[in-house]
Amino acid sequence: MPNTLVPIDFSTPDALIRSQALSSLPKDLLRVPLLKKTLTEEFAFYYEEQESRLSLAGTLRRLAYEHQLNIGDKLIQLVLDSPAELALWRGPNGKLEYWMLTLEQNLVAKAITTLATLTLDDSQLSKMGTLKVSGSTEPLYLLNYGYQHQLVMASHGNRLVLLSDPGMLLGFEHPKQDAPPQHDEDNTDKETNPDSGKAAAEEDPHLLSSQLAWLEKSLQPEQEQQALSQQWQLPEQQQGHSLLVSTNYLSFGYQRFFPAIDALRFDFDGKQWASHALLDNGALKQQTWNSETLWSAIPTAPAACASLPIDWASVTELTEKLMPSSPEWSKAMGAMNGPMATCWYEKSRLAAPLFVARFDDEKQAQQYRQILGKLFEQHIGAREFIRGSRFPVEQQDTQGAHYWKRVVSARYGSQLAADEPFKDELSSARFFPVALATSGPWLFFSPDGKLVEQAVAVQQKRYPSQGDGLGAADRTIAILTPATLASLIEREMYAALPGQDEPLFRDAAKIYLAPRLKALAEYPPLFIALQHVPGGGVLPLGNGKEWQPLDIQFAK
Repeated sequence: MPNTLVPIDFSTPDALIRSQALSSLPKDLLRVPLLKKTLTEEFAFYYEEQESRLSLAGTLRRLAYEHQLNIGDKLIQLVLDSPAELALWRGPNGKLEYWMLTLEQNLVAKAITTLATLTLDDSQLSKMGTLKVSGSTEPLYLLNYGYQHQLVMASHGNRLVLLSDPGMLLGFEHPKQDAPPQHDEDNTDKETNPDSGKAAAEEDPHLLSSQLAWLEKSLQPEQEQQALSQQWQLPEQQQGHSLLVSTNYLSFGYQRFFPAIDALRFDFDGKQWASHALLDNGALKQQTWNSETLWSAIPTAPAACASLPIDWASVTELTEKLMPSSPEWSKAMGAMNGPMATCWYEKSRLAAPLFVARFDDEKQAQQYRQILGKLFEQHIGAREFIRGSRFPVEQQDTQGAHYWKRVVSARYGSQLAADEPFKDELSSARFFPVALATSGPWLFFSPDGKLVEQAVAVQQKRYPSQGDGLGAADRTIAILTPATLASLIEREMYAALPGQDEPLFRDAAKIYLAPRLKALAEYPPLFIALQHVPGGGVLPLGNGKEWQPLDIQFAK
């Protein structure tokens, strides 16, 4: 058994797929016009020919041949025609690398279980443990397939569970906190003995009882085992597919700042797709997620823009932990109110979004101006190697707006240094003109100061806002402009690829990615809106979680 641990929590997957037939999922995804144009049929082909799937199919065919079982080339596809639940977790590289597949077995899936019992003498198949399910003992098998691939499988009744990596079951049992200290014959406290810690560190990992318990739960009869469905409050599925993605995964772990959004769900009923968001009303803490005022403060035509129901209390708590000697900063964060927007623009860089937030009123913005300036001075920028220090912070007052600006060298900065008078002091050929500004009750920040200037211009009625002519602005939570988003992605892609001396990657991008971006650019702006405003008085704000339908519309 390998000793590589995979530290995951079975109860909180990053993504979940429920399907009446997994094999039909790729073609059903292509029913979405945007996905059909951007993914094309090659997506379904890749799914059918994916390397790990083929290597598993080859191994099962070999085992079947050795034992003269009648399992053909379509084995895997037939297995995936069963009703299934697929939970996925991210790996160290951020990809959804680990998975657990629970199948309601058809005849072919049952043949696989029979196959396992007949091949205990095979070098590729071994028994790694047992499970207790509904009063019976079931074997837990480890299958080696392909090159350095392993699979864990177990079954009970008409249910089959597959794990992508045995390390998902491995770990170290932690002693109970209230357990009394152990003493040896010499009356030496083992908890304080330095050799005891060394021995524990060298101990081999073993199967965790908590992880095995989850597998046992997954193998229970359907009415008893729907743990994930209950946790995510998923409705009963009659047909089609349900795809769920946690916002913790989508936000790269920053969900603690907007806990009111738990997940996004996409359902296919056999004819069309529908979208929902899982909202935690209790996490809003009696705040409203009304974005109408927010859109009026955002410059027009973003490539992508999202309104997020920020929990400013969580931000305050983090600020207090990071800067315990400066409580005034926490007070400034606590004075913020309402949702916050994050927006990307084609004319800037992917690493330089615009952040828009709001104080309760203009008086508070002025009250905390000095604190904001101190925060900007201390935490923005780094020591320039050539200059020997950071660039100074420049302050500016313009028509009621107050700016803080600092030049920061960056390889992928939004501006070239060639024409700047301070170019010889920069540590890179590019830089960010980082800026923070207050205008009225609004707070604007971006690594690209030009976006901040445009946002201030919106407040001063010198530049159009995204809210002009926006229908259902109070319920709208996201805007995508495919044409400008495609242009932004393409520019960033070529900037990140190796130079012309390594043309292989650039040629691959031109052949495979560029046509997809061109197809994406043909679509008009896309607006995503909630059915109603949480906390806005349309429906009572409870303390529980609820799935709210999303209205997704293209601009006419």
